[in-house]
Amino acid sequence: MHPMLKNWRIRVLIAAVVLAAGVILVKGIQLGVDFSGGTVLVFMLDRPLSQEEMQQVVQIISKRVDGTGLSSVVVRGWGDQYIVVELSTTDPEEIEYIKETVLRQGIFEVVVDGNVVLTGDEIIGVKPAKYSPLTEGVRWELPFTLSPEGVKNFYTGIKGKCTPEGKCKYSFMYIDRPVGSTILIPKKVAEEENYLPSVPVLSDDRLIPLEEFIKNAGVRAYIVDGNFDPGVLLGSSGEVILHPEL
Repeated sequence: MHPMLKNWRIRVLIAAVVLAAGVILVKGIQLGVDFSGGTVLVFMLDRPLSQEEMQQVVQIISKRVDGTGLSSVVVRGWGDQYIVVELSTTDPEEIEYIKETVLRQGIFEVVVDGNVVLTGDEIIGVKPAKYSPLTEGVRWELPFTLSPEGVKNFYTGIKGKCTPEGKCKYSFMYIDRPVGSTILIPKKVAEEENYLPSVPVLSDDRLIPLEEFIKNAGVRAYIVDGNFDPGVLLGSSGEVILHPEL
């Protein structure tokens, strides 16, 4: 695992500061102007971060808590070693759920043809991404070093996935892949955005079908229109993920 992912393991400094409506008093912390009551969680990082690293951590945590479905959650950095999460709720279960979401170690996976061929635990070093111009487009590189076990697993996973002409199965890289979840996609979106660009984008034949992405993500997907029956979700395991336009 890359050191950056290990180093921002977060521990709770202040488990929860529950504020009565209209009473905002947390020593040393300037709350958001719209915060008028709820819960403040303050997390201390393992080490001070640079401004760029802090922005990355805030973005990662924001995306995580956005996926919880809870409204009015604000995530921001405080100084160079603290993360502040402002919640509108005081419900103990919701607060605990947010804490678990923030503290959970991210799981990195590379999936090819529906199978996991590499995990973050098998990566022992990462160098900055780079690209170089080609006659058409650019060449992207993301250099990383694998453990001996990672090399073996990656080789086994991609063996036979390329043709002699160099056409290979797509490699999908996920962090916190929502395996077992259900995604609801509006019919209009599924029709208009049914292909995803690959990296690099050299021609239309490198566009990735939406169903290919869904298959490798390990999720179920339903195209939703006015006749959608919510009853099909009964008994489903995992989370239900709604498209932003729903």
